[in-house]
Amino acid sequence: LEFRRVLFRSSALGTTSVTLTDMTSAYSTIAGLGVKVPQHGILSMRDHDGIEIEIPGHVAPKAVVAARYAWQIVDILRDNADRHRGMLTGSIADLGRPAMVKTGTENDVRDTYTVGAIPQLVVGVWMGNADNSRMAWTVTSSGGPLRIWKRFLTHAIAIKSWPATDWTRPDGMARAKVCEDQSRLGGEGFNLDRPGCPFAWSYEWVRSEEHTSELQSR
Repeated sequence: LEFRRVLFRSSALGTTSVTLTDMTSAYSTIAGLGVKVPQHGILSMRDHDGIEIEIPGHVAPKAVVAARYAWQIVDILRDNADRHRGMLTGSIADLGRPAMVKTGTENDVRDTYTVGAIPQLVVGVWMGNADNSRMAWTVTSSGGPLRIWKRFLTHAIAIKSWPATDWTRPDGMARAKVCEDQSRLGGEGFNLDRPGCPFAWSYEWVRSEEHTSELQSR
């Protein structure tokens, strides 16, 4: 049990292999604010009379994650696609509209990923060698897949004439003042509305009941 718990925790950091289709499916659930849309290789079929045929195995979209949890992840990943907020990838991924994106490079450079979305479309890009051999060390996710991701979405937006829209923030979210303690480990360096912050102040979206309980516990 302890081994499985550690394995699950480390999986979030990329210690296990994930296919591009699985990764894109997971991100589509996030981009859909918690609604999972099952993957289908065939969208529709019709017989010779033009009557639509039911495709076996097709499953209807289903809400599997609370919308506010998914929206929080969207809000975090939007920084990566904003030239004003994304330190590493913002200038490369910026589409001039709300978007979210995440890149990843395997340690031995066998796989590089970019998965991201605008509200209308989710796109995943993988780059690697078909025989699973290492690529050159100069190949990175931001230098390859991210640029392909941006170019594909740029053309898709132009072809479809999609308007620049943003994800709708679900109810139950509150803006909280946060002390950014950069001297501590990630995840531990953020204190909700603590007095006497020696570092920088910023604002983050949190679930409103958690923000209220945190304030009441002081």
